[in-house]
Amino acid sequence: MINEEHLAKLSAPIKRIVDEELAAGNVIKETYIGRSDGRIFVFLKFRFTAKYEYDAEYLIIDDRHYWYAEYSDSLCTVACGFDELKAGS
Repeated sequence: MINEEHLAKLSAPIKRIVDEELAAGNVIKETYIGRSDGRIFVFLKFRFTAKYEYDAEYLIIDDRHYWYAEYSDSLCTVACGFDELKAGS
């Protein structure tokens, strides 16, 4: 489920990444807020289309139980799936 309130609360660096990914054709699959720490998660369908140099840490998770990679700061995480975004998708 995608919750617009979650998206409205994203930190500036994570919002920039999400916005740029959407402009490149990526798709939001789900948003979530962690119950224990209030961290906002945005899950994208495809792998990131670019490398970003914003104030967020990049990690490759590469675990099929979770996701391929993520950008995180102290408040939010945007994670991407395993599939490559195909031109014209």
